[in-house]
Formats: sequence, C-alpha cells, structure tokens
Amino acid sequence: MRVLRAFALLTCLTAAPAGAQEQALVLLGYGGLTVPTVGLADGGVGFPTAPSGGGGIALQMARSVALRATVTVGKSNVEQSMLQAPGVRRTVIGADLQVGLTTSSPVVPYFLVGLGRASFDPDQAGESTFTKLASRVGTGINYVPDNSIVAFFAELSGWFYRFDKLGFDRYQFDLSLAAGLAYAIPF
Repeated sequence: MRVLRAFALLTCLTAAPAGAQEQALVLLGYGGLTVPTVGLADGGVGFPTAPSGGGGIALQMARSVALRATVTVGKSNVEQSMLQAPGVRRTVIGADLQVGLTTSSPVVPYFLVGLGRASFDPDQAGESTFTKLASRVGTGINYVPDNSIVAFFAELSGWFYRFDKLGFDRYQFDLSLAAGLAYAIPF
C-alpha cells in the first residue's frame, strides 16, 4: 500500500496528455460519459450511463511520454434497485503512464495504463463513503496544432474495480468516454 501511495504522490507531482513541447507541465480538463458494462446484480440492477467530468495535471517528459494524475467525478442512480435513495456519487482518482506514437502529424495516438481509487458516496442514510482500488487501461488521440501550447484530446478508457457494498458483490468494468483541452506550460 505504501508503494501505491508513493507512486500516486510521485504521479500527482509529475503527470498528462502530450503537448507540442518536449517537456512541459500540462493542465487538462475534460467531460464525457461513464458507461458501466457490468451490472451490480442479475436482472438489470446497475448503474446507467451517466455524465462525468474532471481534470488533471501531467508531467510531459518527452513528446510521446507523460505521467499524469486525474480526478473524474460523476453521479448516477442504481437502476432497478431496492435501495431507498439509489443515488451514488463516484469519484475516481488515478495515476497513469501515457505513451504516444511518435509522428510528424499534429494528431498523436496514445495508450495509457494506470492505478487509482474509486470512491463511492451513496445518498442512502446510514451508508458511508467507501473506496476501492481500481486499475485503468485506455487509448486516445491528441490533436496539437503547430507551435501551440493548447491540445485537444479524446480518450476511451476503462476502470476495473470490485463493488462489494450496499448489498452487491461484483467486479465492475466502467468505460469512460472523454474529450477535453490540455494547456502546456513548457520548461
């Protein structure tokens, strides 16, 4: 656990999508959808597709390599559930390694892998917030106009975690579709 915390701290102090410069601190913001692919239980009980948004910071170490830290927040109801107040706010904090393909084009495809934590805050009285370890894998594209410190990106990633509270016990895989802007501060 200490190794995970140290890695997360290092990533938070370093992390993001590639910009036009070789080395930069990158600030990013994005919005999109979270699409659960596995129900919490049989019979259609689960989270519906819901809007999400977030931001992060990254350390771009080379044109094609970055370490990044992100926070994504979304809220949805548990569909077809017997819960009295089925709303659950999900907050996912992650640390990722992003590796892009080196191209001469302003469009740079990339892949990412990372770890994080998924926190759940149920609306139901008497239920407290709980947190689960999560892993992440994804792909995306950056569009970096020539000599620009601003990049546009679109990303598809998936979070894998175990949801074993509120009367459920099932591994989850949530897809995240996001698009946003990244602002690079060269150094």
